[in-house]
Order: sequence, then C-alpha cells, then structure tokens
Amino acid sequence: MWIEKSFSELGYTYTGLSGKNKSAFGSGEPYIPYMNVFSNESVDPEAFEFVQINKGERQNAVAVGDALFTTSSETPEEVGMSSVLTEDVGTVYLNSFCFGLRFYRPNDFDPKFLSYALRSENIRKQMFIAAQGSTRHNLSKQNFNRMRLKFPTDTKEQFRIAAVLSAADEAITASRALVKKYDAVKQGLMQDLLGKGERMKLERCLRICYGKDQKQIEATDGIYPILGSGGEMGRTNTYLYNKPSVLIGRKGTIDNPLYIETPFWSIDTMYYTEIFNGYLPKYLYYVFTLIPWYKYNEASGVPSLSGSTIHKIEVNIPDLNEQIRIVEILTAADERLNIERERLKKLEHIKLGLMNDLLTSRVSTDVLQGGN
Repeated sequence: MWIEKSFSELGYTYTGLSGKNKSAFGSGEPYIPYMNVFSNESVDPEAFEFVQINKGERQNAVAVGDALFTTSSETPEEVGMSSVLTEDVGTVYLNSFCFGLRFYRPNDFDPKFLSYALRSENIRKQMFIAAQGSTRHNLSKQNFNRMRLKFPTDTKEQFRIAAVLSAADEAITASRALVKKYDAVKQGLMQDLLGKGERMKLERCLRICYGKDQKQIEATDGIYPILGSGGEMGRTNTYLYNKPSVLIGRKGTIDNPLYIETPFWSIDTMYYTEIFNGYLPKYLYYVFTLIPWYKYNEASGVPSLSGSTIHKIEVNIPDLNEQIRIVEILTAADERLNIERERLKKLEHIKLGLMNDLLTSRVSTDVLQGGN
C-alpha cells in the first residue's frame, strides 16, 4: 500500500552550522559541505570537510536516515536538492547553507529508498514551484513543510525499489569510469601524436572563412545542418560549403571546434575553413582541439577571435601519410569513447524511467522480477 504525507507530518527540520567564521574551518569535526548535498542522492562520506566545535557548543548533528536539503540556488530548478545519510559515520554536522529533516518514525523508511524518492520528478516539481526570489531562489520552511511525499508503507518494498535503482547506479558508475578512462587514453594519444611534423602557421594549411546569417535560409525539413558553436541549431536546403571543414567560434564560445564532412551552413558567429591540398581536414580538427583558444581572445567582453590571428597560430603538421595514420588511430579512440558515452546515456535514461515507474507506484518490483 502506498500513502502520501506532508513533510510536516513526517518529521521536523533543523538548521546547519551557526556562529562560525572562516577561522573555524579546516580542522576539527567532520561536517557535510553544500556540494556533497547538492551533488549526491546519498551523502558521500569521502567528501566531508572539517570544522572546530567547542566543548559544550550547541550544534545539530546529522543522524542516519536524515534527509538534507539545499536552502537556496541561483536557479529554481536547483533549489531543495536533497541527500540522505544512509550509513552510520559517527558524529557529523551540516553546513550552514543546508537544513535537515529528521523523521518522527525513521524505521518507517529505508534510507536508500528515501535518497531516491526525494529526487523523484514529483518532489523536484514541488521544489521548483516552492522556490521564491527573483535573483537568488530560496526555499521557505513553510512551503517545504507543505510538500508531500508518496511512499509504500512496506519497508521491504522500499528496500526492493532501492536495490533496483542502486543496481542502475552501479552500472552508471562503471560506465562513467570507462568514459573517463577512454577519454584519458584519447587525450594521451593526442598529446603524443599531434606534436610531430614541421612547425608552420595555420595559414599554410587552411583559409578562415566567415559564416553567414541563417534567418533567410532556415527550413524545418531542410536536408543540411545549420551549425553554431554548440553544434546543429537548425536545418536548411541551402549549403554554404560542401567539403570537409573544421569550424570554430568567431564570437561567444570560441573553444569548441567542430568537424563536418558533409555540406552545411555556418552561422555568422562561426568561422569555417577551406583546407588546402596536402592537409587532412580531420587531422586539423584534432589539432584545433588542443589549441588554447582563449589565449587568442581579442575582446574584453564577449570572447572573440579574428581570422588573421587564427592564421598566425603555429602548429606541427607531418606529411600526409602520417596525418592519415594518426587520424586512423584517433578516430578509433573516438569511436570507442563515443560508444561508451552512448551506453552511459542509455543507462541514465533507463534509470530515469525506473524512477518514474517505481517511485510513483505505477510499477511494482514484482513486475520487474516477473511476478503478476
């Protein structure tokens, strides 16, 4: 059976650390910092920080099963991010920018289940609605206490739900580790391979060309991509260039090079390149990814690059056969990395679907296990 209760019915709130100045931090007793709450469904004991607590000083310690919440944020979507202390770590305190919720009947809840339930779509929507403020958004205790949590009364079902979601988390964690590993391998290969060859200015390899405004040529069902610094931002039936090219931002985001082999349109805040004979476009793309572009920024406000500055940047370029060999190696590394990134996206999507099903009573764990 599932029931729904307000937070005020389920428990009472308490504050984090108070009366502390900068000199009190850095040593002493462990406390849970803001980002530990913000970033983790369950509190990470490896990410505690330390604060001096004087003898007889009254500060609220966090207990196993307590739910912790961020009080404010710059955006309403990030107000009230939760984390639950799911294991006994001894005496630990809470930072002053968060507050805790202690349940009147803690044995009614599996702490790991709570860690997922409090980040469910339903709770996040309530937090968004409750956020107050125009520049910095705050969560009032009055609004918080009115929020309602839906949960199964059977703690065994809570445990089973948490076990399913924990298994999804373990798969996600393993996939993230592989993404990190493959990315490190690729970066190492790039550092080793792209420093070879003759030193030359980019103007010897390519010509910088200006993109154009796309407003007059946009077409929802267009066959060619319209490219901006973040990638595809629309479609068109008219192309600006139809050969392999490397693109780089002219204004705004200037450190995210793109590579494309098919016809495209580039917007007016982007440069595209015409690559000269004897130089492989994709090799130059990899070279572009290692250039510290902000070093060449020419504006004090919105970052910008000039074509003449790009032309004068010096890079190492080997002969064409070596370029081809290096591109084959880096492309293989890219493919392996992208496969794992796609797998990670799928796993994250699966977990989101499981949360939406299991934390709303839409699907029971019996169904997942093949029951009726």
